[in-house]
Amino acid sequence: MTNNYHYPELNSTHTFSCFGVKEGQLTREFFKPDQLKSSSAKHNWLWVDELLPTESAAAILDGVHSPHEYSGYDLHVRKQPIISKFADHDHVIIPDLDPERPGDQTLSMIVYTDFIWTRRSERIADLDNLFSSTDFAQRALQHDSSVYAFVGILRVMLDSLNKQLLKNERRTYAMEDLFLQRERGERPEFERNQDESTNPLLDLRDLSDSRKLVELRIHIAWLRKQFDAFERVVNSLFDPTQGAFHQASGTELVSEAKPYLQHLSDQIERALTKIEHLRDIHLSLDQLLVAEQAEKTNQTLLRLTWLSIIFMPAVVIAGIFGMNISLFGESHIFGIDSEIAVSLLLVTVGAAGVFYRYESRRHVK
Repeated sequence: MTNNYHYPELNSTHTFSCFGVKEGQLTREFFKPDQLKSSSAKHNWLWVDELLPTESAAAILDGVHSPHEYSGYDLHVRKQPIISKFADHDHVIIPDLDPERPGDQTLSMIVYTDFIWTRRSERIADLDNLFSSTDFAQRALQHDSSVYAFVGILRVMLDSLNKQLLKNERRTYAMEDLFLQRERGERPEFERNQDESTNPLLDLRDLSDSRKLVELRIHIAWLRKQFDAFERVVNSLFDPTQGAFHQASGTELVSEAKPYLQHLSDQIERALTKIEHLRDIHLSLDQLLVAEQAEKTNQTLLRLTWLSIIFMPAVVIAGIFGMNISLFGESHIFGIDSEIAVSLLLVTVGAAGVFYRYESRRHVK
């Protein structure tokens, strides 16, 4: 079966780098793997990396690299990996997943069993390091398909998400320490440390506790969406009826591809499990924050109640002495009506004092 391979035009002004295995030897020169079939002792595979000029960034998704059935799919809004499947190859688009690095880190990949064509417009340091790695080259010689390079590329693109997950994990545990130790009247370690750079919540220091928690939950939700998208891509590659590593021309290489794809799937599953754990902590902290705010509201209402109790005798006094009683009459005689007024005043003040002492002791217990 002859595949309709899509090869780049090397005579263009773009920068091309090659890496692969040809007749059992490592090569960094371009060749067409489909023209060197299994008549040789070794399988042949090649990875071509195309770097577009920065001003041509929009051309990443031109031609064979266009989203195809995902036409109209807004990559700049959704920013999550997608995969298109064809009769003899896969097409994977990984949009810019690293908001902390300048530039557009979008990567488009055409994937065959024995050929990978990546296209990008920005330097991706980790991808360049993978391409030039000696260890990577030595291990690549031991493989008969491009799956080793393909999974390596996906790991590089996942690395920024894993770093952001670790950063948000530290933030979450710092928030947990902040909440729980504050309940015990203590300060967390990062607050006692004079070096502000060690504070995981340094970039959120100007926000209230509730706003910090909201920011963390938004970041974790975004990470969940990205890992879910990567999981869908890997599951599509696992599909035994489709995928570049399950085609008729590559059936004998499925056993080589499966362990790498399985490991990648396990890595994503562990990340999703950690995200669920962090979401549980956020939910607990949110409930604790709600309880704390409710307690503050109750304390405010209690203060208002005590103010009412304190000023209530004054209201009673004003009401009593505002009456037309004998003590304030022209004769200024301390008659029975004056005795009743003074008695009511003393009873009110005494009752307020007893109630205050009772409530104070109850709260102490």
